[in-house]
Amino acid sequence: MQNNFLKRVVLAVGMIVFLSNTSWADERVMVINGIGFASYRLDEALDNIEVKPYYMEVGLGLSPKVQTKLERSPGRGSIEKSNLIIMVDATADCFGNYTQGLIAKYVEDGGSLLVLGGPFTYGKGHFKGTVLEKVMPVEINGPWEMKKAQTPLAIKVVKGGIFNDGFKWEKKPAVFYYHDLKPKPESEVILRGGEIPLLVVWNYGQGKVAAFSGTTLGMAEEGTIPFWEWEDWPRFLNNLVGWLRGHGGGK
Repeated sequence: MQNNFLKRVVLAVGMIVFLSNTSWADERVMVINGIGFASYRLDEALDNIEVKPYYMEVGLGLSPKVQTKLERSPGRGSIEKSNLIIMVDATADCFGNYTQGLIAKYVEDGGSLLVLGGPFTYGKGHFKGTVLEKVMPVEINGPWEMKKAQTPLAIKVVKGGIFNDGFKWEKKPAVFYYHDLKPKPESEVILRGGEIPLLVVWNYGQGKVAAFSGTTLGMAEEGTIPFWEWEDWPRFLNNLVGWLRGHGGGK
């Protein structure tokens, strides 16, 4: 049976609550941690936090596609109280249609969503044809849109401000595998690797959505460093999270 999951993996969905000694106290960030979440170093980007985890199950059914679901889905109240939702290499169909609709409505009403790439999200994460695809600032091409870059994609800042806040871009943090996603009209490209858009943002309703099409896959070549090993990555991610949450920047 498709619902007979073969194993449970340590994939967490955390409701992150900032402690009272930060300027973001009493505001919540919901994090959906998929297969490749650990490499993104969110624990460093979002420090001084308490995590209340949920769990996702993954396995194989009669269908050839990987089956994923949350053991306990976030309810309407948890979603509405969140200041930001982050999906880290997570599938869309782990939620089910009802919860996807809640997230889309949450963004439309002023919430923010950040999606970080990986082998189990975007096309492979079955975003295509879902309500979450409508929310995204990029077009989802299907399950085979992840590609290996012909040469390492050294990240370049297209838009400055908090995204160019003294970061050591000269270290050439790079992407080696990426999702081939086309920005939608009215979206804005923040980061590129060569001509490849890597971070795309837009407004959806009253909310904000950011899509990062890089992945934490591949090995460094001479003269580059994997972006997730780059010393400034946690601070850059923190600034991005702060901007999405309406704080202008990070801590």
